Amino acid sequence: MTAWKASSGDEDCGTGSPCGCEEAIDRLFEYLDAEVPDADCLRIAAHLAVCAGCHDAAGAEKHVRELIRRSCVEAAPEELRVRVVASLSMLRVDSGPATA
Repeated sequence: MTAWKASSGDEDCGTGSPCGCEEAIDRLFEYLDAEVPDADCLRIAAHLAVCAGCHDAAGAEKHVRELIRRSCVEAAPEELRVRVVASLSMLRVDSGPATA
């Protein structure tokens, strides 16, 4: 992922702790999925605001996610759902009662 690296090092993103390209790119998926703590989210957002390369990488990932979201509108066939439910029921019967 170093192809997106645009700035030369860690910047103080205005949050009191440095945030560099490596961290921003390494944690980009977590950031976009809102799976980082608030403080880290602010640091990464601040970095994306000042680093064109990382900002572009985030924009590209958002675009890909939107394309996938729009393309994945098909529902699984009803027969598949019935087979999955039947298989799960068989697994439950075969494994016996759950023990704590």
